[in-house]
Amino acid sequence: MSNRFNSKWQFLDYNQTQVVPYPPIFHLLSVILAFLAFAIIALWAAATVGYEPSTIFDTDINRTDDKHWFTTFIPRKIIESEKGKLCESAMFPTGSSLMTNAQFPSYTYTIIRYNRDPLYRLAVAEYRGSNLSVCAIDTLKITVKMVSGVVGIAAEVQCPEPWPAQLYTSINLDPGEIWAKTNLQDLALDLLSRLKVIFDSGQYTNNTTKGKWTMLNLILRDMTLNALEEDPNHRLQTVPPLTLNAMRLSNAEDSTWNGTSSASGAYYGRPPEIYNDFVIPLTNFIQVFISSIYSDLGIREGNIYANLTTLNQLINAKDNVANTSILGPKDLINTKELLSNIPINPYSSYSDLSIIRNNASVATAYLCHVTKLKSPADWIDSVAGLTLSIWGGLWTTYMLVVSYLSSRKAERMTDQTSISNDQGQMDKRTAFQSTSKSDTIDAVPLLLLRTEIPHPNSG
Repeated sequence: MSNRFNSKWQFLDYNQTQVVPYPPIFHLLSVILAFLAFAIIALWAAATVGYEPSTIFDTDINRTDDKHWFTTFIPRKIIESEKGKLCESAMFPTGSSLMTNAQFPSYTYTIIRYNRDPLYRLAVAEYRGSNLSVCAIDTLKITVKMVSGVVGIAAEVQCPEPWPAQLYTSINLDPGEIWAKTNLQDLALDLLSRLKVIFDSGQYTNNTTKGKWTMLNLILRDMTLNALEEDPNHRLQTVPPLTLNAMRLSNAEDSTWNGTSSASGAYYGRPPEIYNDFVIPLTNFIQVFISSIYSDLGIREGNIYANLTTLNQLINAKDNVANTSILGPKDLINTKELLSNIPINPYSSYSDLSIIRNNASVATAYLCHVTKLKSPADWIDSVAGLTLSIWGGLWTTYMLVVSYLSSRKAERMTDQTSISNDQGQMDKRTAFQSTSKSDTIDAVPLLLLRTEIPHPNSG
């Protein structure tokens, strides 16, 4: 029993120099299978160890790996699942300046805080390509200086989760500058011209104690975003609707608030003294500024540069609320020119509407992890080494199995031969014994016969 058990597991001792005792078709199929296995392993090795990790910077955080020769054979679902997983987030601390990926961005934006946190506790937040079209203009601040002829406007833009940033941008315009004029600069000149007429008229002189007004400061807010009570009496017909929160008129050119002669607006609970006389050029100017920001953010709704119908609805070339005594023949001349020269865009006076990008994002680059082809020497070393090692292991395993089966077959054939030989010997022995017994039986009567015949010489 012990010998039989030991011999059963001694398949590694099989003599592999012998021809495998199977039909020729088995040998042919084995060779074909070996070549197919080698080819498959080589292709798999080339698509895996033939490439190495690499890092690149890309503006698309949802990019997939570079297209390789084997990409065509990968299911589309697997490729799509890589989006957003290969690139690291961009980090923007408070105080960072950025631009959007609009084709021609108008402004630079500064991050003043995150999550509307007045204490600035959240100093940095990761950015993963969030859509800026969901952001909204929170606050506008306007300063008009009559002596220097400079119009300044600033905006705060609030973005929601997952990137809750508060952005700030501003621009100072010199309407007298004739180079690189834009729509915003043209409408700033209309506003400045209207205010000059108002401030030069004697209608409001009695309301000042230090002479003629020379400066206008405005704060406008989206009351819904600021959780404040809406005041329809001070709301401008802009998109989004902004409320005149505070307005101050002064004659101190060197300071924004010193020498204030009149403070009004929703914050003070007083209607602005000159509101009706300048609200139309003010609304036009603000709407152009809002639309230029919208173009940066990829917002088309309520954007005069994205829709000519919106342009004609939100920009007014006629003033039906101001005192007619202050309206001259050149009043709102740039606004009328704006409406007559269309199509337009926020970057110049005349151009194509189609340049506004949908769903803009921050213009930045992300660190992305991709794969690239190895150098020739490394490629050969990696691919050939892995292919031969795997193929060699599989082929050795296959031959061990074949050897074991062959040995078992040989053992069975040997056992059958032994049994046949033993049976033959037994048959011969039985035949011999049968022959010997027959001879003995036949000899007995002869012996008896011989004993009964008397001798001739006997008495």
